[in-house]
Amino acid sequence: AFHRRSKRLSADVSYMLTVIAFSLQHIFEPLRKRIDSEPRPTSAKLDCLAALTLCVDLLNTAPTLSRVVVINVASAVATLKGMMGDQDIDEVRYRLWKLDVVSTWQTYLKRVTDTSFFYWSIDFIPLILRDIYENPSQAYRLPSIFAYLNDVVPMLNSNKHEADPTRIFQVYKEDIYGFLRQEIINPLCTSIENDLRLHVMDMMDQKFRERSQGMFGLSSRVMSATMTSLDAKQAKQLAATSKTKANGSKSSSGKSGKKLSKKQQKEAAQEMEKAARDLGRFCLLKPFRVLDSTLDIKKTVEHYVDKTFYNMATVALHAWEVYAEMRSLAVQKYNLELIENHIPSQSHFSEGLDVLEIMRNIHVFVRGYTYNLNSQIFVERAFDQLHLNSINVQHVANSIKTHGPGIMPTTVNFAYQFCISKFLIFSEFLYDDHVKSKLIRDKRYFRDNKDKLNNRYPYDRAQKFVEFMRNLGQDNKGKSFIDHFRALITQIGNALGYVRMVRSGGLYYTSQAIQYVPDVDDIIGFKDQIEAAKLSSETIQSAGNLDTVLNRLQSSFAEGVDYFNMLVTAFQKVLSTADHNHLKNFATIMPALTLNFVDHMLRKKDRLNRKSNKQDEAGFTDDGFALGCAFLLRVLGLYDAFDSLHWWEQVELWLAGKDKNLQQQKQAAAENDDDEEEWNISYKRNLSLSKEWKLLFFSFQASRIFFRVVEKNEKKGEDDEKKQTEGADDEKKNDEQKTDATAANGTTPGGPAPSQAPPQQQAPPQQQAPPSDRPRIPPPPQPQTEPIASPPPYPTPANDDNSSEDWGGGDNVGDNDHDQAPIPDDGLGF
Repeated sequence: AFHRRSKRLSADVSYMLTVIAFSLQHIFEPLRKRIDSEPRPTSAKLDCLAALTLCVDLLNTAPTLSRVVVINVASAVATLKGMMGDQDIDEVRYRLWKLDVVSTWQTYLKRVTDTSFFYWSIDFIPLILRDIYENPSQAYRLPSIFAYLNDVVPMLNSNKHEADPTRIFQVYKEDIYGFLRQEIINPLCTSIENDLRLHVMDMMDQKFRERSQGMFGLSSRVMSATMTSLDAKQAKQLAATSKTKANGSKSSSGKSGKKLSKKQQKEAAQEMEKAARDLGRFCLLKPFRVLDSTLDIKKTVEHYVDKTFYNMATVALHAWEVYAEMRSLAVQKYNLELIENHIPSQSHFSEGLDVLEIMRNIHVFVRGYTYNLNSQIFVERAFDQLHLNSINVQHVANSIKTHGPGIMPTTVNFAYQFCISKFLIFSEFLYDDHVKSKLIRDKRYFRDNKDKLNNRYPYDRAQKFVEFMRNLGQDNKGKSFIDHFRALITQIGNALGYVRMVRSGGLYYTSQAIQYVPDVDDIIGFKDQIEAAKLSSETIQSAGNLDTVLNRLQSSFAEGVDYFNMLVTAFQKVLSTADHNHLKNFATIMPALTLNFVDHMLRKKDRLNRKSNKQDEAGFTDDGFALGCAFLLRVLGLYDAFDSLHWWEQVELWLAGKDKNLQQQKQAAAENDDDEEEWNISYKRNLSLSKEWKLLFFSFQASRIFFRVVEKNEKKGEDDEKKQTEGADDEKKNDEQKTDATAANGTTPGGPAPSQAPPQQQAPPQQQAPPSDRPRIPPPPQPQTEPIASPPPYPTPANDDNSSEDWGGGDNVGDNDHDQAPIPDDGLGF
């Protein structure tokens, strides 16, 4: 109001100053003329005459501070030695006081209205705001209260004892905004949302009761979706309200003449007072200033309601009609301008599993589905179903297209929380006395007999550990503790596989979204072109938004986020803060786990061709175990410890010995039909066993690639040129080394492998080396700077028809696509 009338006030003040000056001149002028008319005035009268002349002249000018001071001094001189009467002196003093007040009225007004003392009574601010919220009719006081609080800012910014003068203001600002959110914003948003929800639920309840009587109405599933954000107290209150309405007609007829008690009258008055609170008054307030920013309560409530309705609609897509009615009611009741969320009822046309559903029930998903590493697909676990659900990258991409790429970090967060819960169980298992003591004994045995065992963990030791765990006890389904531990690791791997699938789906979605850009590497900025054309500001802003979208798509299409290393880093930070020595035994239990997993997969695949029951599971893949093992070894830093066991080489030797025994028994079994049939069964079983070990090895090596550490060294152009020149010399040296090596082995480049290994790679006399015509296992993914000799060959049962078959090429043993495993160390990933 003051600023709106500032022009009128300035005119009135100018007129008042003129009137006051004229009244003083009316007093001074007769006295000046009388002294001036005297023929021989005294020196005192001459001084009075000069003072009066000065006062009259200054009163004709603007009354500045210095002029007002001079007028006061001159008038004091003019009133000396009885030159003026007492009545005139009092009148002059009164007029001068009025002149001083009117000329400095702004200073007096600022001094009187200064409310900086509120800083020393800041504890009363929450009480004042709470009183305003409880009485919405006093909502108009909010702008004034915060105007009072703004007077504290100059005092806080003028402090001299702080190195940063703004630090006290920032603390004061945080306190004021905290009080505002705690006492006004948050309760207001929650009350408006609950009021809308309860109102709509009342309507739904009425329609549902009409439907139960044969009338129209909404389904109970839609009505129940509205209760997702109500707490128990509000739901109980709603139920009590509905019962009161249902029994109202009966009680009104029989007890209409009975008076209410005082307690009932008080409760009724409180309910009426609460119902009479019009929270819409807060939404009618215009934007007002709060310290150094502007607050619009209506826009704040609209943003909260929009965000809440969108989040709830994404959780319950079938309840879109409920939130549409709540949105319409918000416009009518509170004049809120809400935005349509435009969320479809299904994630995509195929109506498959939705990413949000999996994210909310990830603990159920990882137990009920198996993961395939190569094709990136999850298949439902098969017991006695006729049909199985599956989810692949296309499903995830369609879900991201529906909900937006913002669900990807949330999905990773859910997977991280799930892995934390499972990691605690993982730690408890390894901390158990039975398990830890057995692992420590096996670890000590391997360390003490390392030379005798040729640095290979014994196969029979792993078998004894599995038998030991089985003797500890089994559940009603016949599963031992190590079976449950293997399932735990598989669930962790399935969660990581789901994260990988979500990332692949995001990249697929990005590639589909950016396919209409002509050149991804050279995107022209639209904003610069629009500014050069001097179009409207709205067009320039739209072009800037388009550039932002294209840049985000380009960056997402080019790189993508490595979620696996993020999870590894997060776990390693937690593990580095405490003592977890018992987790170091995980490398020792790995041989027994792999042995248990291979037996488990053999049983699952054996049931594929037979009718299963509800307890017997059939399946063809379960790569979550390999992925979980690689992740846990990477987190615990046990890659070197596991590699030192040389477990895969030991498995090679064990399979080679078993294959040799079968080949020796072949001739003796051919003489008897029963023995020949038994030999064929043993041969097929050994072939399947070797195949499972191959698949597990390749899956494990491929999983290790996901968690490899890639170091990027940025160098200048001069270093790049040196590399190019040195690269040509290195290629020549490598070619010469290859020719020398092939000449030493007696082979030519591209020819078959030598029949015998070099002397330094031959096995000790007590253990027979595997045949040289077997395919070779690639080494673990490690950065290589020099040529490294290939590891020992991996023996498989001999096959008369395909004796020279390789793992990576040629005809497969079976028709299963998983027999042809990719080479894990090609550096491309899967």
